[in-house]
Amino acid sequence: MIAGLTGHQKIGDQQTIQWVEEQLLALLITQEVSEGWMCLAVGADQMYASLLLRQGLPYRVVLPCERYEETFSEEDRETYSYLLSKANSVVALDFVEPTERAFFEAGKEVVKRSEILIAVWDGQAARGLGGTADIVHFAQSRSKRVLHIDTLAHVVRVV
Repeated sequence: MIAGLTGHQKIGDQQTIQWVEEQLLALLITQEVSEGWMCLAVGADQMYASLLLRQGLPYRVVLPCERYEETFSEEDRETYSYLLSKANSVVALDFVEPTERAFFEAGKEVVKRSEILIAVWDGQAARGLGGTADIVHFAQSRSKRVLHIDTLAHVVRVV
């Protein structure tokens, strides 16, 4: 199963982060994930890439724009660069600047290339175009199955 991921950069407290990681690992197994797609943003995306890497599973990355690397802090850029170097392939969108529109299109691309979408999400509305809620709604509009790892209620459900 090819599973894309959308999720928050700030997942929550340490307990929530650990719980989300456990749920992601469980979904890799129960959904028989054979490949992952994500944008490698800080937070959920990088957690997903790291888990896939540890499990020996391939992943592919959608880069929203040419200057995406500039959106990371120096410390986060190091992790991003490492995980990017381990990706099986990279799809670069035609945007130059890191804009909400570029992020939205990148999230949509992840959905299009995936059979299911995993959403590490608090269930709230997006705080800007291209947020997790927007990507979940796009996936639903394309009749994709969405597995919601709810970071507030600490439950996993299909939405």
